[in-house]
Amino acid sequence: MICTNPVESGQTPLLSLNTLEKAIPSVDWSKGSSGVLLDGDVVEALIDLWSGE
Repeated sequence: MICTNPVESGQTPLLSLNTLEKAIPSVDWSKGSSGVLLDGDVVEALIDLWSGE
């Protein structure tokens, strides 16, 4: 597994939980589930958020 853009403990994440929940409410972001496969539309929305679109 390759982890890109990790956040140190205690630091602010690059995309906040609030931002994720508002932009993509179909995913339960609060569970912190590792290994969950995301639908293509969710991936596209994440890419848009990440790139600031």
